[in-house]
Amino acid sequence: MARKIWGIQLPGKYNDSLKVYTLVISDDFNCSKDMLVTKLNALNLSFVIIKADYDRLKAIAIAINNDTEMLIDFDCIIDVFPGIAPDEENINNYMNWEHPPLAKYVLIASMIVLGNNELAWRIPSLIAGLVIWTLTVAITYRLSGRGLGFLFASLILGAGIIFDKTFTIMSSIAMLDIYVALFTIISLWFAINHRPLLSALFVGLSGSVKYSGFFAIPWLYIVARWSKQSQREAIIVSLIVPFIVLLITSLPIILYLGPSNWLNELIGAIKWHTTSRSEGPPYTTPWGLLIGDVAFPLYYVGWLLYLSVKGNAAISIIALLSGIAATIASIKRVKDVYLPSLLFTSIILGYMLVYLAGNRTLYSFYATHFASVALISASLFPLPRSDQLDSALLLLRKFFRGEKVEAKTLPELGTTINLIVDKPLALVAGIVGTMVLIVRSVGGDSIVPLIPCTGSISVFFCELDEKSWLFI
Repeated sequence: MARKIWGIQLPGKYNDSLKVYTLVISDDFNCSKDMLVTKLNALNLSFVIIKADYDRLKAIAIAINNDTEMLIDFDCIIDVFPGIAPDEENINNYMNWEHPPLAKYVLIASMIVLGNNELAWRIPSLIAGLVIWTLTVAITYRLSGRGLGFLFASLILGAGIIFDKTFTIMSSIAMLDIYVALFTIISLWFAINHRPLLSALFVGLSGSVKYSGFFAIPWLYIVARWSKQSQREAIIVSLIVPFIVLLITSLPIILYLGPSNWLNELIGAIKWHTTSRSEGPPYTTPWGLLIGDVAFPLYYVGWLLYLSVKGNAAISIIALLSGIAATIASIKRVKDVYLPSLLFTSIILGYMLVYLAGNRTLYSFYATHFASVALISASLFPLPRSDQLDSALLLLRKFFRGEKVEAKTLPELGTTINLIVDKPLALVAGIVGTMVLIVRSVGGDSIVPLIPCTGSISVFFCELDEKSWLFI
């Protein structure tokens, strides 16, 4: 893209004096790699052969200190590719139109500053990962009550950081999904700060990296409506603004291809994303993205899989439950704490639609898109508001001191349920209590279902008619 659209050559660096290029050779029978090397030697050029064992691509990679413009004049050289080209047929003309160009702009800018090397490819991903983690903590802090609520939430955040390797891995390699996750989490940050237009801008940027970034559009409509915007304004914010962002970021491509060809490529990309791949790496399903049933291999050492990525089942399942609960609860009550769970639900529904449309080959690294949102949802889901924690801890202290503690009665259960210390009974009571709370939420009550406590106690909190209730 850099050389074809902007004419920028970004060769790899072999040493202080030699730069790396791949010379693509004509399919003419009279042209061969050996003949090309002979010609280069005849010109007394200083070069080093780096890679000659190409099979699918007729080419040879060299490090040379001369201006490569002269090489184009060779009869047998049809293209000069900066760096070492992968061994794939016609790879020198491959532009990856299936995905929008924004992340590629970021990588090009990084390579202009740092050179065409592994560090330049990975530094932007590392920065994106750091920003994502910072905002993940900041959003959780903002929505959890900032006091004891955040203390409890931080335990789940810490567990997610330790056990969910998605961001550790994806922020260390040059792939698009970390940028989708970055702009998605920034959009969430502006949403909880009641800035729907800025939230829409970053959904547009997310979709300008991969079209899956637009899975947040239904959620964005809810954000706009919750911000007191009219239905017409909400449609403009959730649909028009992200599409304008896509048009602006795609403008260099539109000028290069022409509007008609760009539109054809856009339609082709949609068809490509809703069609299964005939072959390739291991794939999964939308629910497989959640439970991490199939790891996507990233790096092998010999035959040993050294690096892979997949979703975190524990976090994703809790986030899914939170999304269902928040969706029901938000029917009659607007609360910022629901926004992460609703965003997670919107994204998952997007992947389900793609799957139902015909693409049965989803890859596990797609979980990068929603991993941070899932972690926020999971962190907030089990916790009551911090102003409820004091009374809860007081009751628990009384219990462990041997004092008599009588649980409040949930209106739906009709009778007082005393403290249950038997694990199986506590589990059953917990499940029933959660179901009651979810049903109750339709009437406008917020849901804060579960706190795991020391011993065999499962404690459930909810907010009914603006009063704190405890179900044990």
